Amino acid sequence: MAYFGSACRSTHSFWEFPAPARRLIPIPQEEIIHEGDLCFDFPISQVSSRHVILTRTSLCYTAVSPTQSLSDLRLRRSTPIVFAHITPFHDPATGTGFRVQISSVRYIDLFAANWLEVETWLAALAQVACFTDLESDYKVGSHLGTGSSSRVYAGVELATGRRVAIKRMAKSGWQGMPERMVREVEILRKLKGEAGVVALQAVYEDYKDVCLVLSLEEGASLKRFLSKHHPLPEDQMRTILLNLLTILAAVHSQGIIHRDIKPDNIMVDSAADFTCCLLDFGLAIHQHDMNKGPICGTPGYIAPEILRGETGDERMDVYGLGMVGWTMVRGKNPFSAGDRRETLYRNREGMVQADWWDGTETPLKDFLEKMTSPDPISRPTASECLQHPWLSGKCTVPSCDEKLLSRLSSMNSDFSTAGEDRPPVVPNRD
Repeated sequence: MAYFGSACRSTHSFWEFPAPARRLIPIPQEEIIHEGDLCFDFPISQVSSRHVILTRTSLCYTAVSPTQSLSDLRLRRSTPIVFAHITPFHDPATGTGFRVQISSVRYIDLFAANWLEVETWLAALAQVACFTDLESDYKVGSHLGTGSSSRVYAGVELATGRRVAIKRMAKSGWQGMPERMVREVEILRKLKGEAGVVALQAVYEDYKDVCLVLSLEEGASLKRFLSKHHPLPEDQMRTILLNLLTILAAVHSQGIIHRDIKPDNIMVDSAADFTCCLLDFGLAIHQHDMNKGPICGTPGYIAPEILRGETGDERMDVYGLGMVGWTMVRGKNPFSAGDRRETLYRNREGMVQADWWDGTETPLKDFLEKMTSPDPISRPTASECLQHPWLSGKCTVPSCDEKLLSRLSSMNSDFSTAGEDRPPVVPNRD
């Protein structure tokens, strides 16, 4: 996507003067993503050279003349850069560098000595900004799946041959990225580096789509895995739930709630000791924003308090994972009904009727009942779930044997759990 206009030569139309106090405070080293020398004009010269620093929120420069010390990290000029658009260029006649565009009237071209320096800057900018030409960097391959507002494709990074997943979301007439897309990107950037969370590599935006370049996870979705291997031995269920609770505890520690825990959004790699990865943060939200927006989630996995119109917290994810546990045991979601309204009604009542368990008391049953308590106050957090004796294998009560698990398994297993993130309307019963 090419932007109109020529390079911005006046730094005052792009750079801002930071507050005097901010100009005198050195930039904390932990905020710095990358730094190096760039020029404001081409041909590059010492006169237009500045020491430019990229932080988690801003692009700034410190040296206003070549005679100043480049070790001086105090701000001289800066500009906010989160979700700015980056367009690289490489032409011997007009220069090598990249354009930073904040709006249709605020942009600047920054020039580097060679393309290698530009690539280094682009890798750093991927952590905070957007790019404009997906096809120049990635080859888009086969279709992997479809969500309510997105399509996911396999992809290959042209420069490295690395396999990725590309999530394409239509903007549908929005000016810039809709709020939900922005929130998903912000959350994935915040969680980058957390084990067991799909990693965001880069963001691209053109006039009609936003594309998220994500890590391509090994294994299969839990939904597909269960369709081939159900019923699972208890030790495999224990390993999967232990891995997922560890991931959830880490996500919750960052103040983030996933809000759509279900088998479709969980990857399991049986070849690597059932390593798990949590996918699709399209409905994720910060804890402090939980009172905003409509009810959302997948019928059968939504915490009852959310369907009752109450404000939830991180324990709504625990409930969803508990329902995943029941699904692994039973072969289908216990609330599942042929009619969506009936499924939502059972879900709102929230009590799993485990009469098919024949009254047998086992540590696994106790564990899942605690996770799916209809009362969020008595429901444990993910960190508290990790302390349950069933996960440690230190139970004095006998565990489930293979015959019991086979009997618990439904003869008509149903792993069709495709989610709907329109607000679930829960019917009343007379």
